[in-house]
Parts: sequence; C-alpha cells; structure tokens
Amino acid sequence: CIKSLGDVHVRLSELPEARARYEEALPIYRAIGDKLGEANCIKSLGDVHVRLSELPEARARYEEALPIYRAIGDKLGEANCIQRLGDAFLEMEDFKTAEELYSQALEIARTISPAEEASALNSLASLYEDQKDYQRAIEIYTRALEIFPRHAYIVRNRALIHLKRKNAVNARQDLKLAAHLQPEHPFLFLRLGQLAILEEKFKDALSYFESALELLPRLSDAWFGIGLARLHLHNPDAALEAYQQGLAVTTTPTDLEDAIEDLEELLASRPELPGIAEAFSMLRNFGSNLTQDLTGLGDL
Repeated sequence: CIKSLGDVHVRLSELPEARARYEEALPIYRAIGDKLGEANCIKSLGDVHVRLSELPEARARYEEALPIYRAIGDKLGEANCIQRLGDAFLEMEDFKTAEELYSQALEIARTISPAEEASALNSLASLYEDQKDYQRAIEIYTRALEIFPRHAYIVRNRALIHLKRKNAVNARQDLKLAAHLQPEHPFLFLRLGQLAILEEKFKDALSYFESALELLPRLSDAWFGIGLARLHLHNPDAALEAYQQGLAVTTTPTDLEDAIEDLEELLASRPELPGIAEAFSMLRNFGSNLTQDLTGLGDL
C-alpha cells in the first residue's frame, strides 16, 4: 500500500513525495523477506532519481535491484530494470551505452510477450528520437505497433515525431488512433494541443492544453504550450505567466529542450512578436542555471 502511494505520486509528478513513500516501504519489504517487493521498490527509487536527474544515484539503485530480479528469476523485472538503466545513460547522452542496454532488454522482452517486446522497442525508438534521427525512430515505433498495436503511448510517441517533422496529416491519424485506444489521457490532450499549434488553431490549442493540465497539473509541456499559443495570440503577459508556471514544475534540463526549440524557431521567423524574446531568454537562462546546479553530480 505504501509503495502504491509512491506510484500515485510519480504519476502526478510529485517526486519528493514518491521518494519518501518508497524509502518508507523498502525496509518493510526487507523485513518480511519479500524479494520482489524489495526489487520493485529499489527500481522505483531509481526511476525517481532519473526524473530528478540524480543519475549516479539512479544507476546505483538499478544495479542494486538487477541481481535481485535475476536471483528470483523475474525476467520482466530484469528487462525493465535494464531498460531503465538505459534511460539513465540516455539522460547523460551516452547513446552507445544506452543502445547496448536497450538491446539487452529487448532480447529478454522477446521471450516474455509481444506487449513487452513492443515496449522495449519504444525505448529504442526514443534513443533515435533524442539523436534527432526521426526517420529511424518512426520505423521502430511502427515496428513496435505491428507487434502489439494496442499500446496507446507508442502511438502518441510516433505522433510526436510527426509533429516534429511538421507532418500534420500523419500526426492527426496517429492521434485519432490514440484517442480510440485511450481517450482521456493527459498526453493525448497535450499532443492534440501541439497539433493545433502546428495548424495555427491557437484557441483550440489552449483548450487542449488546459484539458491536459486538469488531469496532470504538473505537466510542464502543457504550460509551455499555453505560453506558445498565447504568444501567437499577441498576449505576452499571459504567455510569460504560463512559461513561469511551467518552469515551476521543471526538474531537468531535458524537460526544456522542446520548448526552447519551439521558441527559437518562432523567434527566427517572427521576432516582432511581443514577449517572444523575453520568453526565450527566460527558458534558456533557467536551463543554464539548472544545468549548473546539476554539475556536481559527477559522471556515471
């Protein structure tokens, strides 16, 4: 029950609260000899560390959980733990190590089920997305969906790549499918808002982003989307306020990358827009300061 409370906090992006619940649950699992519960709790702590860019701590947690999964023969736990270790290296932009780990996880996932194989492929696709190899990412997302078509999050992830490539037609098709599979998900509304911005339907975009925030108030990308829509609608004060709201729930520099890229693109094409320069400077400076705050973490 305590760990489940931690899981709820993670879904709500309430990371310090989640860490506290996992740290509370861990000694209980150890006291009763529940090895699976212990491993899952340790891995969950690693997940929180990744979200907070506490990467050495994340690696230590995953490497602590992995031999427990192996000792009890939990192949799914082993695959997921290796996959999340890959996420930590991806966060550090060590793409080679991340790819090696994702490939290891994929080999194990293939022995479990099509659903798990597709999930492992999703992580591999995210690696290419981070390297801006969008064509390769789309190919792997598509391969994953051919194996297991019912993963709504993979459909949404592929839609995001179409959005980044300015392909509104394919993005709309994917989001229609995602809505059929999982109609009330905050990331569905987030992607619909991003599609609306691409199609220059800025008022519609605001509505979608607000729907996302009703479900997940700490979704920084939705706040940044509201800021971008407000800039297009010549409402700079409201735009800057939205960007500040987004920064208030931002924990890692990577959370800012897409928002900064959107502002950089808009600044280059429409530098006369009121508030655009201020918003760009705000996010860039915040990202620089956040990076400096994390420099003491050392290398993995």
